[in-house]
Amino acid sequence: MPFTLKDIKNSKVAHLNKHLICQTGKKYSAKNDKNIPVRNKSSKAKDYIELNLQYWANERKLELVPEYKFNENRKYRFDWALPALKLAVEFEGGIFQKKSGHNTATHYTKDANKYNLAQTDGWKILRFTALNYKNLIIELNKNYES
Repeated sequence: MPFTLKDIKNSKVAHLNKHLICQTGKKYSAKNDKNIPVRNKSSKAKDYIELNLQYWANERKLELVPEYKFNENRKYRFDWALPALKLAVEFEGGIFQKKSGHNTATHYTKDANKYNLAQTDGWKILRFTALNYKNLIIELNKNYES
């Protein structure tokens, strides 16, 4: 069952991810915060992933970091990361858009290089699209070791 914004706000460890959701329930405004990039566009699938990831991380007292830079030598970033677990979640939203760099051979190759580097550095990466995003919690539970 998907989690709601109310579930996240009422979580015992919501303070760990307060940079993602403010107390009013609105999205955190990163305009004045240089450490957190502003999301320009959103989608139902991406919002679902973020909301459920927040709840899942809060329940396990884990820090969830959006736009996480995992390698000091490269500018690569994960959409979301749980650094304590070395677990990343990526949303491949651009592959369904006609005018997107995400569905070109060049961008696909850059993503492949990014994922290969991350795996070499010991990261586990879960990738989702607009067709399989509701499997997030199932996949997280499969890959999370207590």
